Amino acid sequence: MLRVAAVVLGLFAAMTLSSEVFEDRKTNEIFALDLVSNDVEFLTDTTNSANKGFYLYFYDANKNYKSTLGFTLTKVQNDGFYLNGCTDSSKPAKFTPCPGNVRVLTLSMIKDGFELRCNSDLVLHYDYSHAAKSGCGGVLTTPFKYLSIRNYDDVTKGWRAVSGVHHRYSNVVFAHDLEMDLIEFSTDTTSSVKQQFYIFFYDANKNYKSTLGFNFNTVKDSGFYLNGCTDSSKPAKFTPCDGPKRLLSLRKGPGALQVYCNGREILNYKYSEAAKQGCSSVFNTQMKYLSVRSHDDTIKTYRSAQVYKRRSTDAVFALDLEKDAVEFLTDTTGSTKQAFYIFFYDANKSYKSTLGFNLNSVQSSGFYLNGCTDSGRPAKFTPCSGSRRVLTLAKTGNGLKLWCNGDLVLDYSYSKAVKSGCRGVFGNSMKYLSIRSHDDVTKGWKATHPPN
Repeated sequence: MLRVAAVVLGLFAAMTLSSEVFEDRKTNEIFALDLVSNDVEFLTDTTNSANKGFYLYFYDANKNYKSTLGFTLTKVQNDGFYLNGCTDSSKPAKFTPCPGNVRVLTLSMIKDGFELRCNSDLVLHYDYSHAAKSGCGGVLTTPFKYLSIRNYDDVTKGWRAVSGVHHRYSNVVFAHDLEMDLIEFSTDTTSSVKQQFYIFFYDANKNYKSTLGFNFNTVKDSGFYLNGCTDSSKPAKFTPCDGPKRLLSLRKGPGALQVYCNGREILNYKYSEAAKQGCSSVFNTQMKYLSVRSHDDTIKTYRSAQVYKRRSTDAVFALDLEKDAVEFLTDTTGSTKQAFYIFFYDANKSYKSTLGFNLNSVQSSGFYLNGCTDSGRPAKFTPCSGSRRVLTLAKTGNGLKLWCNGDLVLDYSYSKAVKSGCRGVFGNSMKYLSIRSHDDVTKGWKATHPPN
């Protein structure tokens, strides 16, 4: 995934794409996504696009091709879209996309049809019974389990699975693991009097911890309120995207609270730079519940999107370290061993090496890299502080690099390894990983790009 650029003073984000919370598109690669249980969102950008084309294949549980959805974003309101097995070019099925270059398109399979949203607007409700071709319902009632973004597509930047939509209920506390998942709010200020966004955060025991509140019309001038962090005399501000309908996504990132609006990052608020010194302590708490408050008159619905894949102990998973870095979400709260422990495998899933260390003692006792290190001459690094850390690991041409909450803490060169065979071990293409049972700190992982 693309890493969002650093933010000046941690308060304002340049209007960069929110690619770090989407899976990178890999052209023509088939990926698993159960459209029966989930909706899917696509981050699109037509800024440098020649064809303005969106093009997607659908597959069944056995990866058999079933249909195609394709359209040109700038022409679909006139020329229509293509849905293999359903549409007919002589009777074009059309819709009008939302304006702008950057859009979040959300595809939902519903009973007897599908729906497409553009940012927070419903732009298409397609009923199979109204299709130009009579066999449409038979084709699209297949449970779709896999998708691929095709090479004809030059607008899609990334994708993510999202949960079904939940309607907001004021002051009702609902479960959402903000440590692992992003939350997305559909907002509309059309009939809003106060123009106010207002939510509460709670810990795992449903104890209140903080509030995020702002007025859409005044936040770029008067700032926002984050209880335990902001000070009205030193307002923290951001500029929301154009409304009145907006898709706001909120993520509790490593050391910062991040807000995205219609696919662009608008805020990266660093706790360490907050007006109040206790901000980091407040947000070191694991936020497991939320509520939309009665002060809020803009939020209509919400849904969750997975940022980190949950760890499955000892399970081997695909992660191509020749192309991507890997990011691990770790938490030492309640950990007895404080141990990080992973295995590396080649393209045939043959074991090749191990990386292991104790987060509390690695700066004194060193780390273990099978085929490279020797306990008699420990290789060491100093991790960042805190119980909750994001570790990013990348394989380079000359060695391994490790970042802790965005800071480079290890630049390990094979040529300086104690064991001469180290370079040979890592000369293998590392295509799979596993998080081992010795590890009691890793909570989840995701593919990423190395920090700048």
